[in-house]
Amino acid sequence: MLAARLARTTTVHLLCPEPKRLQTLDQCLWEYEATAFVPHAMSEADHTSGCRVILLASAPQRPAPWVISLDSQAVVVPGCRHVVEIVTHHPAHRQQARQRWRQYSAAGCILHRHDLNHNQLPNEVMP
Repeated sequence: MLAARLARTTTVHLLCPEPKRLQTLDQCLWEYEATAFVPHAMSEADHTSGCRVILLASAPQRPAPWVISLDSQAVVVPGCRHVVEIVTHHPAHRQQARQRWRQYSAAGCILHRHDLNHNQLPNEVMP
């Protein structure tokens, strides 16, 4: 999903507030394929390196057109046109996602739901 988005946009902020999961994501991006990796930065300050993927533990401080959120809280970022959330089929995760949906809706966001195969990400990364 991330690689496909990078082919069509400038920068993607990947938000994951849990340090261990953030480290796992970092490693996954370095090992994206046997002969390829996804260049990324571990902070907005490192973004000057030209990386189009920025891993963050908290919401971006600058406008971010695309945010992929693995946070359990709704993320409303100034200048953000798209927030992508990955929700498992676990009943508690789905209930949290419903609450975030209501928060996004109340904030005026235009919402779309897309079902994906939940096996596309390693279990260590899933919320």
